[in-house]
Amino acid sequence: PWYGLLKTTYRSPVPSSEFLNHLGKTVKIVGLLVTYKPIKTRKGDVMVFGTFLDSHYQYFDTTHFPDCWQQYPITGKGFYLLEGKIVQEFGSPSIEVTRLAPLPMKTNPIWEIGKKKIPGSHSGLNGENTQLLLNVNQVDR
Repeated sequence: PWYGLLKTTYRSPVPSSEFLNHLGKTVKIVGLLVTYKPIKTRKGDVMVFGTFLDSHYQYFDTTHFPDCWQQYPITGKGFYLLEGKIVQEFGSPSIEVTRLAPLPMKTNPIWEIGKKKIPGSHSGLNGENTQLLLNVNQVDR
């Protein structure tokens, strides 16, 4: 159900469960961020290891090397379009990310309450309360 919240209908033709069959190939995949861990390299640069859920709700891991991380950082919770090469480390497939972009979500109708006055109805929210609700949606950005 979470993927239905995306504005895009794009889904990867290669689900993460098939990564081992596509080693060395470059893929684009939509992923829901689960977690990520930044670490410092020997040179002091930041790189990141991430975990995402694909559209089949299967976990997949990512590696974001310093050059990629500087240009395409994870900016918060949500869905991302990731592009990278499928590799295998210690028997497990993952993606070495070359590009990543956050994906826009559909508007939540709950946030629309109070914006439009429906004749014969009473929303119970004035403009100030509506703005507060809208601001709550932006806290993590």
